[in-house]
Amino acid sequence: MALAIGVWLYARKYLEKALVWLSIWGFPDGRLRRTFLAFATVIVTVITLYGGANLLYMVFARNNALPPLVDNFANGLLGLTIFSGIIAGLGRALLSIQRPSWRLIPMPDMIAVALKPYPTGIAMLLMFFGTLEQFNNTIGSSVSAAIFSNGIAALLIALLVWRATRRTNRIRREMVALGEPLEPRTSLGSLIHLVVSAVSVSIVLALLIGYIPLARFLTYELVWVGIVFSCLYLTTKLMGDLCESLFSVNHASGKWIKQALNLDNRYLEQATILFSAIGNTILVMLAAIALFNGTYGATTPMTIVDKAIDILGSDSFGKINIVPANVMSALISAVVGLYILRTARRWLGTKFLPKTAMDTGMRMSLVTLFSNIGYVLLILITLSLLGIEWNKLAWIVSALSVGIGFGLQEIVKNFISGLILLTERPVKVGDLVSISGVEGDIRRINVRATEIQLSDKSTVIVPNSQLISQNVRNVTMGNAQGVATIPLIFPLDIDPEQVRGILLEAYVAHEAIQDTPAPSVSFSQLTPDGITLSVTGYVSSPRVVSRTKSDLLFDILKRLRAANVKLSSPQSLVVQNLPPEIAAAYTDNSKKEDE
Repeated sequence: MALAIGVWLYARKYLEKALVWLSIWGFPDGRLRRTFLAFATVIVTVITLYGGANLLYMVFARNNALPPLVDNFANGLLGLTIFSGIIAGLGRALLSIQRPSWRLIPMPDMIAVALKPYPTGIAMLLMFFGTLEQFNNTIGSSVSAAIFSNGIAALLIALLVWRATRRTNRIRREMVALGEPLEPRTSLGSLIHLVVSAVSVSIVLALLIGYIPLARFLTYELVWVGIVFSCLYLTTKLMGDLCESLFSVNHASGKWIKQALNLDNRYLEQATILFSAIGNTILVMLAAIALFNGTYGATTPMTIVDKAIDILGSDSFGKINIVPANVMSALISAVVGLYILRTARRWLGTKFLPKTAMDTGMRMSLVTLFSNIGYVLLILITLSLLGIEWNKLAWIVSALSVGIGFGLQEIVKNFISGLILLTERPVKVGDLVSISGVEGDIRRINVRATEIQLSDKSTVIVPNSQLISQNVRNVTMGNAQGVATIPLIFPLDIDPEQVRGILLEAYVAHEAIQDTPAPSVSFSQLTPDGITLSVTGYVSSPRVVSRTKSDLLFDILKRLRAANVKLSSPQSLVVQNLPPEIAAAYTDNSKKEDE
Protein backbone atom coordinates (compact mmCIF):
# COMPACT_ATOMS: atom_id res chain seq x y z
CA MET A 1 0.00 0.00 0.00
CA ALA A 2 2.90 2.33 0.75
CA LEU A 3 4.34 1.55 -2.65
CA ALA A 4 0.99 2.31 -4.31
CA ILE A 5 0.80 5.69 -2.56
CA GLY A 6 4.40 6.40 -3.57
CA VAL A 7 3.64 5.60 -7.19
CA TRP A 8 0.63 7.93 -7.14
CA LEU A 9 2.49 10.80 -5.49
CA TYR A 10 6.00 10.71 -6.96
CA ALA A 11 6.32 8.28 -9.87
CA ARG A 12 4.58 10.44 -12.47
CA LYS A 13 6.56 13.56 -11.59
CA TYR A 14 9.97 11.89 -11.82
CA LEU A 15 9.05 9.86 -14.87
CA GLU A 16 7.99 13.02 -16.69
CA LYS A 17 11.28 14.68 -15.82
CA ALA A 18 13.06 11.67 -17.27
CA LEU A 19 10.90 11.92 -20.39
CA VAL A 20 11.79 15.58 -20.82
CA TRP A 21 15.47 14.73 -20.61
CA LEU A 22 15.00 11.85 -23.04
CA SER A 23 13.08 13.95 -25.56
CA ILE A 24 15.76 16.66 -25.50
CA TRP A 25 18.85 14.48 -25.61
CA GLY A 26 17.51 11.32 -27.21
CA PHE A 27 15.74 12.84 -30.21
CA PRO A 28 17.04 15.19 -32.91
CA ASP A 29 15.85 18.74 -33.28
CA GLY A 30 12.35 18.98 -34.62
CA ARG A 31 8.72 18.53 -33.81
CA LEU A 32 9.17 14.89 -32.84
CA ARG A 33 10.40 15.98 -29.40
CA ARG A 34 7.16 17.63 -28.38
CA THR A 35 4.86 14.99 -29.91
CA PHE A 36 6.84 12.22 -28.23
CA LEU A 37 6.67 14.02 -24.90
CA ALA A 38 2.92 14.57 -25.24
CA PHE A 39 2.30 10.93 -26.17
CA ALA A 40 4.60 9.68 -23.41
CA THR A 41 2.85 11.95 -20.88
CA VAL A 42 -0.44 10.18 -21.56
CA ILE A 43 1.21 6.77 -21.26
CA VAL A 44 2.98 7.67 -18.02
CA THR A 45 -0.19 9.08 -16.49
CA VAL A 46 -2.12 5.91 -17.31
CA ILE A 47 0.70 3.64 -16.11
CA THR A 48 1.15 5.42 -12.78
CA LEU A 49 -2.58 5.54 -11.97
CA TYR A 50 -3.18 1.97 -13.10
CA GLY A 51 0.04 0.76 -11.47
CA GLY A 52 -0.88 2.27 -8.11
CA ALA A 53 -4.40 0.87 -8.34
CA ASN A 54 -3.05 -2.56 -9.25
CA LEU A 55 -0.68 -2.46 -6.27
CA LEU A 56 -3.60 -1.54 -4.06
CA TYR A 57 -5.54 -4.46 -5.55
CA MET A 58 -2.67 -6.78 -4.66
CA VAL A 59 -2.93 -5.71 -1.03
CA PHE A 60 -6.24 -7.56 -0.78
CA ALA A 61 -5.79 -10.28 -3.40
CA ARG A 62 -2.11 -11.15 -2.95
CA ASN A 63 -2.59 -14.19 -0.72
CA ASN A 64 -6.25 -15.08 -0.80
CA ALA A 65 -8.53 -15.06 -3.84
CA LEU A 66 -11.32 -12.55 -3.61
CA PRO A 67 -14.95 -13.63 -3.96
CA PRO A 68 -16.19 -13.44 -7.55
CA LEU A 69 -18.41 -10.43 -6.93
CA VAL A 70 -15.64 -8.48 -5.21
CA ASP A 71 -13.11 -9.53 -7.84
CA ASN A 72 -15.38 -8.33 -10.64
CA PHE A 73 -15.90 -5.07 -8.77
CA ALA A 74 -12.14 -4.62 -8.41
CA ASN A 75 -11.48 -5.39 -12.08
CA GLY A 76 -14.13 -2.85 -13.05
CA LEU A 77 -12.39 -0.24 -10.91
CA LEU A 78 -9.06 -1.03 -12.59
CA GLY A 79 -10.67 -0.49 -15.99
CA LEU A 80 -12.11 2.83 -14.83
CA THR A 81 -8.66 3.82 -13.64
CA ILE A 82 -7.30 3.35 -17.16
CA PHE A 83 -9.99 5.54 -18.70
CA SER A 84 -9.63 8.22 -16.03
CA GLY A 85 -5.87 8.18 -16.54
CA ILE A 86 -6.34 8.60 -20.31
CA ILE A 87 -8.59 11.65 -19.79
CA ALA A 88 -6.24 13.26 -17.29
CA GLY A 89 -3.17 12.42 -19.38
CA LEU A 90 -4.70 13.83 -22.58
CA GLY A 91 -5.55 17.04 -20.76
CA ARG A 92 -2.01 17.42 -19.42
CA ALA A 93 -0.42 16.48 -22.76
CA LEU A 94 -2.52 18.70 -25.02
CA LEU A 95 -2.65 21.74 -22.72
CA SER A 96 1.08 21.50 -21.79
CA ILE A 97 0.92 24.08 -19.02
CA GLN A 98 4.54 23.70 -17.90
CA ARG A 99 6.00 23.88 -21.43
CA PRO A 100 3.80 26.24 -23.50
CA SER A 101 6.27 26.33 -26.41
CA TRP A 102 5.82 22.55 -26.81
CA ARG A 103 2.02 22.75 -26.95
CA LEU A 104 0.59 20.89 -29.95
CA ILE A 105 -2.69 22.78 -30.13
CA PRO A 106 -2.34 26.48 -31.02
CA MET A 107 -3.90 27.92 -27.87
CA PRO A 108 -3.13 31.05 -25.81
CA ASP A 109 -1.62 30.46 -22.39
CA MET A 110 -4.52 32.13 -20.59
CA ILE A 111 -7.03 29.70 -22.10
CA ALA A 112 -4.79 26.70 -21.45
CA VAL A 113 -4.35 27.65 -17.80
CA ALA A 114 -8.09 28.24 -17.45
CA LEU A 115 -8.89 24.80 -18.89
CA LYS A 116 -6.32 22.98 -16.73
CA PRO A 117 -8.68 21.75 -13.96
CA TYR A 118 -11.45 20.53 -16.27
CA PRO A 119 -9.91 17.30 -17.68
CA THR A 120 -8.89 16.23 -14.17
CA GLY A 121 -12.32 17.17 -12.83
CA ILE A 122 -14.10 15.16 -15.52
CA ALA A 123 -11.80 12.18 -14.86
CA MET A 124 -12.51 12.33 -11.12
CA LEU A 125 -16.28 12.58 -11.64
CA LEU A 126 -16.27 9.66 -14.03
CA MET A 127 -14.15 7.63 -11.64
CA PHE A 128 -16.43 8.40 -8.69
CA PHE A 129 -19.73 7.77 -10.41
CA GLY A 130 -18.30 4.83 -12.33
CA THR A 131 -17.31 3.30 -9.00
CA LEU A 132 -20.78 4.01 -7.67
CA GLU A 133 -22.33 2.34 -10.70
CA GLN A 134 -20.06 -0.70 -10.28
CA PHE A 135 -21.04 -0.86 -6.61
CA ASN A 136 -24.74 -0.68 -7.44
CA ASN A 137 -24.35 -3.48 -9.98
CA THR A 138 -22.41 -5.60 -7.49
CA ILE A 139 -24.86 -5.32 -4.61
CA GLY A 140 -27.92 -5.34 -6.86
CA SER A 141 -29.34 -2.00 -5.73
CA SER A 142 -32.69 -0.73 -6.90
CA VAL A 143 -33.24 0.66 -10.36
CA SER A 144 -34.25 4.03 -8.97
CA ALA A 145 -30.95 4.36 -7.11
CA ALA A 146 -28.97 3.50 -10.26
CA ILE A 147 -31.00 5.99 -12.34
CA PHE A 148 -30.52 8.68 -9.71
CA SER A 149 -26.73 8.24 -9.64
CA ASN A 150 -26.61 8.24 -13.44
CA GLY A 151 -28.62 11.46 -13.56
CA ILE A 152 -26.40 13.21 -11.04
CA ALA A 153 -23.28 12.11 -12.95
CA ALA A 154 -24.68 13.31 -16.27
CA LEU A 155 -25.72 16.64 -14.75
CA LEU A 156 -22.37 17.37 -13.13
CA ILE A 157 -20.36 16.40 -16.23
CA ALA A 158 -22.63 18.42 -18.52
CA LEU A 159 -22.35 21.48 -16.26
CA LEU A 160 -18.58 21.07 -16.10
CA VAL A 161 -18.28 20.84 -19.89
CA TRP A 162 -20.64 23.78 -20.40
CA ARG A 163 -18.65 25.78 -17.86
CA ALA A 164 -15.43 25.07 -19.74
CA THR A 165 -16.87 26.33 -23.03
CA ARG A 166 -18.30 29.47 -21.39
CA ARG A 167 -15.03 30.22 -19.65
CA THR A 168 -13.12 29.86 -22.90
CA ASN A 169 -15.40 32.37 -24.61
CA ARG A 170 -15.12 34.80 -21.70
CA ILE A 171 -11.32 34.69 -21.74
CA ARG A 172 -11.24 35.24 -25.49
CA ARG A 173 -13.44 38.31 -25.09
CA GLU A 174 -11.18 39.62 -22.32
CA MET A 175 -8.10 39.14 -24.50
CA VAL A 176 -9.75 41.01 -27.36
CA ALA A 177 -10.71 43.84 -24.98
CA LEU A 178 -7.13 44.07 -23.70
CA GLY A 179 -5.78 44.18 -27.25
CA GLU A 180 -3.72 41.00 -26.89
CA PRO A 181 -2.96 39.02 -30.05
CA LEU A 182 -5.54 36.30 -30.56
CA GLU A 183 -5.81 34.01 -33.54
CA PRO A 184 -9.35 33.33 -34.75
CA ARG A 185 -10.72 29.85 -34.28
CA THR A 186 -10.38 27.47 -37.16
CA SER A 187 -13.49 26.03 -38.79
CA LEU A 188 -12.87 22.67 -37.10
CA GLY A 189 -12.30 24.32 -33.73
CA SER A 190 -15.50 26.34 -34.03
CA LEU A 191 -17.42 23.20 -35.01
CA ILE A 192 -16.07 21.25 -32.02
CA HIS A 193 -16.92 24.11 -29.68
CA LEU A 194 -20.46 24.33 -31.06
CA VAL A 195 -21.07 20.57 -30.87
CA VAL A 196 -19.76 20.28 -27.31
CA SER A 197 -21.91 23.20 -26.17
CA ALA A 198 -24.99 21.80 -27.91
CA VAL A 199 -24.51 18.32 -26.43
CA SER A 200 -24.02 19.68 -22.91
CA VAL A 201 -27.24 21.73 -23.21
CA SER A 202 -29.05 18.67 -24.63
CA ILE A 203 -27.97 16.61 -21.61
CA VAL A 204 -29.42 19.18 -19.21
CA LEU A 205 -32.66 19.39 -21.22
CA ALA A 206 -32.97 15.58 -21.24
CA LEU A 207 -32.60 15.56 -17.44
CA LEU A 208 -35.21 18.26 -17.05
CA ILE A 209 -37.81 16.27 -18.99
CA GLY A 210 -36.95 13.06 -17.14
CA TYR A 211 -35.06 11.33 -19.96
CA ILE A 212 -32.22 10.16 -17.71
CA PRO A 213 -31.06 7.18 -19.87
CA LEU A 214 -30.72 9.54 -22.85
CA ALA A 215 -28.75 12.00 -20.73
CA ARG A 216 -26.42 9.24 -19.55
CA PHE A 217 -25.98 8.00 -23.13
CA LEU A 218 -25.11 11.49 -24.40
CA THR A 219 -22.71 12.04 -21.51
CA TYR A 220 -20.75 8.86 -22.03
CA GLU A 221 -20.77 9.30 -25.82
CA LEU A 222 -19.47 12.85 -25.43
CA VAL A 223 -16.63 11.59 -23.24
CA TRP A 224 -15.90 8.64 -25.53
CA VAL A 225 -15.87 10.73 -28.70
CA GLY A 226 -13.61 13.27 -27.00
CA ILE A 227 -11.18 10.52 -25.99
CA VAL A 228 -11.15 8.98 -29.49
CA PHE A 229 -10.63 12.26 -31.33
CA SER A 230 -7.98 13.46 -28.87
CA CYS A 231 -6.07 10.20 -29.20
CA LEU A 232 -6.44 10.35 -33.00
CA TYR A 233 -5.08 13.91 -33.09
CA LEU A 234 -2.14 13.02 -30.87
CA THR A 235 -1.23 9.79 -32.67
CA THR A 236 -1.50 11.30 -36.18
CA LYS A 237 0.80 14.13 -35.10
CA LEU A 238 3.22 11.58 -33.69
CA MET A 239 3.06 9.46 -36.85
CA GLY A 240 3.77 12.41 -39.14
CA ASP A 241 6.64 13.75 -37.03
CA LEU A 242 8.11 10.27 -36.59
CA CYS A 243 8.17 9.61 -40.36
CA GLU A 244 9.55 13.07 -41.05
CA SER A 245 12.35 12.60 -38.51
CA LEU A 246 13.09 9.04 -39.61
CA PHE A 247 13.58 9.90 -43.30
CA SER A 248 15.04 13.38 -42.88
CA VAL A 249 18.44 13.83 -44.52
CA ASN A 250 19.40 16.11 -41.64
CA HIS A 251 19.18 13.27 -39.13
CA ALA A 252 21.33 10.20 -38.68
CA SER A 253 18.58 7.76 -39.64
CA GLY A 254 17.84 9.55 -42.90
CA LYS A 255 21.53 9.76 -43.78
CA TRP A 256 21.98 6.06 -43.09
CA ILE A 257 18.97 5.11 -45.23
CA LYS A 258 20.20 7.36 -48.04
CA GLN A 259 23.70 5.86 -48.01
CA ALA A 260 22.55 2.26 -47.53
CA LEU A 261 20.05 2.31 -50.38
CA ASN A 262 21.74 5.01 -52.50
CA LEU A 263 18.58 7.07 -52.70
CA ASP A 264 17.98 10.60 -53.84
CA ASN A 265 16.57 13.20 -51.43
CA ARG A 266 13.23 13.31 -53.21
CA TYR A 267 12.75 9.58 -52.63
CA LEU A 268 13.18 10.15 -48.90
CA GLU A 269 10.56 12.91 -49.07
CA GLN A 270 8.24 10.53 -50.90
CA ALA A 271 8.82 7.86 -48.23
CA THR A 272 8.00 10.40 -45.51
CA ILE A 273 4.68 11.32 -47.12
CA LEU A 274 3.79 7.74 -48.08
CA PHE A 275 4.46 6.07 -44.72
CA SER A 276 2.83 8.95 -42.87
CA ALA A 277 -0.28 8.56 -45.04
CA ILE A 278 -0.36 4.78 -44.50
CA GLY A 279 -0.03 5.17 -40.75
CA ASN A 280 -2.65 7.91 -40.57
CA THR A 281 -5.04 5.81 -42.66
CA ILE A 282 -4.71 2.91 -40.23
CA LEU A 283 -5.22 5.27 -37.28
CA VAL A 284 -8.33 6.79 -38.86
CA MET A 285 -9.73 3.31 -39.52
CA LEU A 286 -9.16 2.29 -35.90
CA ALA A 287 -10.73 5.53 -34.70
CA ALA A 288 -13.80 4.93 -36.87
CA ILE A 289 -14.13 1.40 -35.50
CA ALA A 290 -13.75 2.73 -31.96
CA LEU A 291 -16.46 5.35 -32.53
CA PHE A 292 -19.03 2.98 -33.99
CA ASN A 293 -18.24 -0.13 -31.96
CA GLY A 294 -16.80 1.15 -28.68
CA THR A 295 -18.18 2.64 -25.49
CA TYR A 296 -16.69 4.39 -22.53
CA GLY A 297 -15.56 2.05 -19.78
CA ALA A 298 -15.80 -1.15 -21.83
CA THR A 299 -13.43 -0.73 -24.76
CA THR A 300 -9.68 -1.27 -24.75
CA PRO A 301 -7.15 -0.98 -27.58
CA MET A 302 -7.10 -4.76 -27.96
CA THR A 303 -10.88 -4.93 -28.33
CA ILE A 304 -10.68 -2.30 -31.08
CA VAL A 305 -8.05 -4.36 -32.92
CA ASP A 306 -10.12 -7.53 -32.50
CA LYS A 307 -13.20 -5.73 -33.83
CA ALA A 308 -11.23 -4.53 -36.88
CA ILE A 309 -10.13 -8.10 -37.58
CA ASP A 310 -13.71 -9.32 -37.22
CA ILE A 311 -14.99 -6.68 -39.63
CA LEU A 312 -12.37 -7.47 -42.27
CA GLY A 313 -12.77 -11.24 -41.93
CA SER A 314 -16.48 -11.58 -41.37
CA ASP A 315 -18.89 -13.16 -43.82
CA SER A 316 -21.55 -10.50 -43.37
CA PHE A 317 -20.89 -9.29 -46.92
CA GLY A 318 -22.55 -12.42 -48.27
CA LYS A 319 -25.93 -11.87 -46.65
CA ILE A 320 -28.89 -9.74 -47.61
CA ASN A 321 -30.06 -7.98 -44.49
CA ILE A 322 -31.23 -4.45 -45.21
CA VAL A 323 -32.34 -2.88 -41.95
CA PRO A 324 -32.44 0.76 -40.81
CA ALA A 325 -29.18 0.32 -38.89
CA ASN A 326 -27.47 -0.98 -42.03
CA VAL A 327 -28.83 1.94 -44.04
CA MET A 328 -27.47 4.39 -41.49
CA SER A 329 -24.10 2.64 -41.49
CA ALA A 330 -24.02 2.72 -45.28
CA LEU A 331 -24.81 6.44 -45.35
CA ILE A 332 -22.12 7.20 -42.78
CA SER A 333 -19.68 5.01 -44.69
CA ALA A 334 -20.48 6.81 -47.95
CA VAL A 335 -19.96 10.25 -46.39
CA VAL A 336 -16.73 9.22 -44.65
CA GLY A 337 -15.54 7.41 -47.77
CA LEU A 338 -16.14 10.44 -49.98
CA TYR A 339 -14.25 12.64 -47.53
CA ILE A 340 -11.34 10.19 -47.34
CA LEU A 341 -11.31 9.77 -51.13
CA ARG A 342 -11.23 13.50 -51.78
CA THR A 343 -8.58 14.00 -49.10
CA ALA A 344 -6.46 11.21 -50.59
CA ARG A 345 -6.91 12.65 -54.09
CA ARG A 346 -5.85 16.09 -52.88
CA TRP A 347 -2.90 14.52 -51.04
CA LEU A 348 -1.82 12.67 -54.18
CA GLY A 349 -2.15 15.72 -56.42
CA THR A 350 -0.53 18.31 -54.14
CA LYS A 351 1.90 16.48 -51.88
CA PHE A 352 3.03 13.02 -52.96
CA LEU A 353 3.09 13.03 -56.77
CA PRO A 354 4.81 16.46 -57.09
CA LYS A 355 7.73 14.91 -55.21
CA THR A 356 8.16 12.35 -57.98
CA ALA A 357 9.80 12.74 -61.37
CA MET A 358 6.50 12.33 -63.23
CA ASP A 359 5.32 15.04 -65.55
CA THR A 360 2.10 16.95 -64.98
CA GLY A 361 0.11 14.83 -67.43
CA MET A 362 1.12 11.56 -65.79
CA ARG A 363 0.27 12.92 -62.35
CA MET A 364 -3.16 14.05 -63.50
CA SER A 365 -3.79 10.68 -65.13
CA LEU A 366 -2.87 8.80 -61.96
CA VAL A 367 -5.07 11.02 -59.81
CA THR A 368 -8.01 10.52 -62.18
CA LEU A 369 -7.48 6.75 -62.33
CA PHE A 370 -7.21 6.57 -58.54
CA SER A 371 -10.46 8.53 -58.19
CA ASN A 372 -12.33 6.24 -60.58
CA ILE A 373 -11.16 3.10 -58.78
CA GLY A 374 -11.95 4.68 -55.41
CA TYR A 375 -15.49 5.54 -56.42
CA VAL A 376 -16.10 1.99 -57.64
CA LEU A 377 -14.79 0.49 -54.39
CA LEU A 378 -16.83 2.95 -52.35
CA ILE A 379 -20.00 1.92 -54.15
CA LEU A 380 -19.26 -1.76 -53.57
CA ILE A 381 -18.51 -1.21 -49.88
CA THR A 382 -21.70 0.81 -49.44
CA LEU A 383 -23.74 -1.96 -51.05
CA SER A 384 -22.06 -4.51 -48.81
CA LEU A 385 -22.89 -2.50 -45.68
CA LEU A 386 -26.50 -2.44 -46.84
CA GLY A 387 -26.43 -6.22 -46.60
CA ILE A 388 -26.53 -6.89 -50.32
CA GLU A 389 -24.55 -9.97 -51.32
CA TRP A 390 -22.20 -9.34 -54.22
CA ASN A 391 -23.21 -12.46 -56.11
CA LYS A 392 -26.85 -11.31 -55.85
CA LEU A 393 -26.02 -8.35 -58.07
CA ALA A 394 -26.27 -10.47 -61.23
CA TRP A 395 -29.68 -8.97 -62.00
CA ILE A 396 -28.13 -5.52 -61.95
CA VAL A 397 -25.49 -6.63 -64.43
CA SER A 398 -28.20 -8.16 -66.65
CA ALA A 399 -30.23 -4.96 -66.57
CA LEU A 400 -27.14 -2.94 -67.43
CA SER A 401 -26.40 -5.23 -70.35
CA VAL A 402 -29.86 -4.61 -71.77
CA GLY A 403 -29.43 -0.88 -71.27
CA ILE A 404 -26.04 -0.97 -72.93
CA GLY A 405 -27.58 -2.62 -75.96
CA PHE A 406 -30.13 0.19 -76.34
CA GLY A 407 -28.46 3.38 -75.27
CA LEU A 408 -25.48 3.06 -72.99
CA GLN A 409 -22.99 1.76 -75.53
CA GLU A 410 -21.67 5.25 -76.19
CA ILE A 411 -21.19 5.93 -72.50
CA VAL A 412 -19.45 2.61 -71.95
CA LYS A 413 -17.35 3.11 -75.07
CA ASN A 414 -16.23 6.53 -73.87
CA PHE A 415 -15.56 5.13 -70.40
CA ILE A 416 -13.37 2.32 -71.74
CA SER A 417 -11.67 4.78 -74.08
CA GLY A 418 -10.94 7.00 -71.09
CA LEU A 419 -9.29 4.10 -69.27
CA ILE A 420 -7.20 3.39 -72.40
CA LEU A 421 -6.15 7.03 -72.57
CA LEU A 422 -5.11 6.97 -68.90
CA THR A 423 -3.12 3.75 -69.21
CA GLU A 424 -1.72 3.73 -72.76
CA ARG A 425 -1.36 7.54 -72.75
CA PRO A 426 -1.31 8.31 -76.50
CA VAL A 427 -2.29 11.79 -75.35
CA LYS A 428 -1.91 13.21 -71.88
CA VAL A 429 -2.72 16.36 -69.96
CA GLY A 430 -0.68 19.24 -71.29
CA ASP A 431 -0.25 17.92 -74.84
CA LEU A 432 -0.98 20.12 -77.83
CA VAL A 433 -3.25 18.08 -80.11
CA SER A 434 -5.20 18.57 -83.30
CA ILE A 435 -8.34 16.57 -84.07
CA SER A 436 -11.16 17.30 -86.54
CA GLY A 437 -9.97 20.84 -87.13
CA VAL A 438 -9.67 21.58 -83.39
CA GLU A 439 -6.22 22.37 -82.03
CA GLY A 440 -5.51 23.11 -78.39
CA ASP A 441 -4.04 21.92 -75.11
CA ILE A 442 -5.50 18.97 -73.20
CA ARG A 443 -6.50 20.23 -69.76
CA ARG A 444 -8.36 17.26 -68.32
CA ILE A 445 -9.19 13.65 -69.18
CA ASN A 446 -12.48 12.74 -67.53
CA VAL A 447 -14.36 9.47 -67.44
CA ARG A 448 -16.50 10.29 -70.48
CA ALA A 449 -14.80 13.12 -72.37
CA THR A 450 -11.59 15.10 -72.66
CA GLU A 451 -11.37 18.87 -72.26
CA ILE A 452 -9.27 20.69 -74.88
CA GLN A 453 -8.53 24.35 -74.30
CA LEU A 454 -8.16 26.49 -77.43
CA SER A 455 -5.91 29.50 -77.90
CA ASP A 456 -8.76 31.88 -77.00
CA LYS A 457 -9.17 30.08 -73.63
CA SER A 458 -12.43 28.47 -74.68
CA THR A 459 -12.88 24.74 -74.08
CA VAL A 460 -13.97 22.02 -76.47
CA ILE A 461 -15.40 18.79 -75.01
CA VAL A 462 -14.27 15.83 -77.14
CA PRO A 463 -15.61 12.31 -76.38
CA ASN A 464 -12.84 9.91 -75.44
CA SER A 465 -13.81 7.46 -78.17
CA GLN A 466 -12.87 10.01 -80.84
CA LEU A 467 -9.35 10.26 -79.47
CA ILE A 468 -9.06 6.48 -79.84
CA SER A 469 -10.82 5.89 -83.17
CA GLN A 470 -9.85 8.99 -85.17
CA ASN A 471 -6.57 10.37 -86.44
CA VAL A 472 -5.10 12.63 -83.78
CA ARG A 473 -2.05 14.82 -84.31
CA ASN A 474 -0.10 15.10 -81.08
CA VAL A 475 2.15 18.08 -81.68
CA THR A 476 4.15 17.81 -78.47
CA MET A 477 4.45 14.02 -78.16
CA GLY A 478 7.99 12.74 -77.77
CA ASN A 479 9.45 16.19 -77.12
CA ALA A 480 8.78 17.23 -80.73
CA GLN A 481 10.62 20.28 -82.07
CA GLY A 482 8.89 23.19 -83.70
CA VAL A 483 9.70 24.33 -87.24
CA ALA A 484 9.61 28.01 -88.12
CA THR A 485 9.45 28.32 -91.93
CA ILE A 486 8.93 31.66 -93.67
CA PRO A 487 8.48 31.81 -97.49
CA LEU A 488 9.42 35.14 -99.10
CA ILE A 489 9.08 36.30 -102.74
CA PHE A 490 11.79 38.60 -104.17
CA PRO A 491 12.15 40.32 -107.54
CA LEU A 492 14.09 38.54 -110.32
CA ASP A 493 16.93 41.08 -110.28
CA ILE A 494 18.14 40.40 -106.70
CA ASP A 495 21.35 38.71 -105.66
CA PRO A 496 20.17 35.36 -104.20
CA GLU A 497 23.39 34.80 -102.27
CA GLN A 498 23.14 38.20 -100.60
CA VAL A 499 19.53 37.60 -99.63
CA ARG A 500 20.38 34.11 -98.42
CA GLY A 501 23.03 35.52 -96.09
CA ILE A 502 20.64 38.14 -94.70
CA LEU A 503 17.98 35.53 -93.92
CA LEU A 504 20.45 33.19 -92.25
CA GLU A 505 21.89 36.02 -90.17
CA ALA A 506 18.41 36.87 -88.90
CA TYR A 507 17.71 33.24 -87.95
CA VAL A 508 21.09 32.68 -86.30
CA ALA A 509 20.75 35.88 -84.28
CA HIS A 510 17.39 34.89 -82.82
CA GLU A 511 17.74 33.20 -79.43
CA ALA A 512 14.86 30.76 -79.95
CA ILE A 513 16.37 29.20 -83.11
CA GLN A 514 18.43 26.13 -82.26
CA ASP A 515 21.92 25.57 -83.60
CA THR A 516 21.23 21.91 -84.41
CA PRO A 517 19.81 21.38 -86.97
CA ALA A 518 21.20 24.60 -88.40
CA PRO A 519 18.91 27.08 -90.17
CA SER A 520 18.72 26.72 -93.94
CA VAL A 521 17.43 28.61 -96.97
CA SER A 522 15.95 26.75 -99.93
CA PHE A 523 15.23 28.02 -103.44
CA SER A 524 11.58 27.05 -103.60
CA GLN A 525 10.29 28.46 -106.89
CA LEU A 526 11.18 30.61 -109.87
CA THR A 527 8.23 32.30 -111.59
CA PRO A 528 7.68 35.41 -113.70
CA ASP A 529 6.47 37.09 -110.51
CA GLY A 530 9.81 36.57 -108.74
CA ILE A 531 12.07 34.25 -106.77
CA THR A 532 10.59 32.35 -103.81
CA LEU A 533 13.05 31.65 -100.98
CA SER A 534 12.01 29.64 -97.90
CA VAL A 535 14.05 30.00 -94.73
CA THR A 536 13.66 27.27 -92.08
CA GLY A 537 14.82 26.98 -88.47
CA TYR A 538 14.03 24.71 -85.53
CA VAL A 539 12.79 25.79 -82.11
CA SER A 540 12.49 23.89 -78.84
CA SER A 541 8.71 23.44 -78.91
CA PRO A 542 5.82 23.82 -81.37
CA ARG A 543 4.23 26.21 -78.91
CA VAL A 544 6.79 28.95 -79.61
CA VAL A 545 6.66 28.72 -83.44
CA SER A 546 4.10 31.48 -83.92
CA ARG A 547 5.85 33.93 -81.62
CA THR A 548 9.24 33.14 -83.11
CA LYS A 549 8.03 33.65 -86.69
CA SER A 550 6.58 37.02 -85.76
CA ASP A 551 9.88 38.16 -84.23
CA LEU A 552 11.80 36.88 -87.23
CA LEU A 553 9.62 38.76 -89.72
CA PHE A 554 10.22 42.02 -87.89
CA ASP A 555 13.96 41.42 -87.91
CA ILE A 556 14.09 40.21 -91.55
CA LEU A 557 12.19 43.24 -92.87
CA LYS A 558 14.50 45.52 -90.94
CA ARG A 559 17.60 43.84 -92.35
CA LEU A 560 16.25 43.82 -95.92
CA ARG A 561 15.51 47.53 -95.83
CA ALA A 562 18.97 48.23 -94.46
CA ALA A 563 20.46 46.26 -97.38
CA ASN A 564 18.11 48.02 -99.85
CA VAL A 565 16.51 44.73 -100.85
CA LYS A 566 12.83 44.86 -101.70
CA LEU A 567 10.23 42.15 -101.66
CA SER A 568 8.33 41.37 -104.88
CA SER A 569 4.90 42.92 -105.18
CA PRO A 570 2.14 41.68 -107.53
CA GLN A 571 1.77 43.76 -110.73
CA SER A 572 -1.63 45.00 -111.89
CA LEU A 573 -2.76 46.99 -114.96
CA VAL A 574 -5.10 49.85 -114.19
CA VAL A 575 -6.76 51.73 -117.13
CA GLN A 576 -8.72 54.89 -116.46
CA ASN A 577 -9.85 58.05 -118.33
CA LEU A 578 -9.78 56.43 -121.83
CA PRO A 579 -10.28 58.77 -124.86
CA PRO A 580 -13.72 58.38 -126.50
CA GLU A 581 -12.33 57.05 -129.82
CA ILE A 582 -10.31 54.32 -128.06
CA ALA A 583 -13.25 53.32 -125.94
CA ALA A 584 -15.50 53.15 -129.08
CA ALA A 585 -12.92 50.97 -130.84
CA TYR A 586 -12.87 48.53 -127.93
CA THR A 587 -16.69 48.42 -127.98
CA ASP A 588 -16.85 47.73 -131.77
CA ASN A 589 -14.29 44.94 -131.55
CA SER A 590 -16.19 43.28 -128.73
CA LYS A 591 -19.44 43.35 -130.73
CA LYS A 592 -17.75 41.75 -133.77
CA GLU A 593 -16.36 38.99 -131.61
CA ASP A 594 -19.84 38.35 -130.21
CA GLU A 595 -21.28 38.03 -133.76
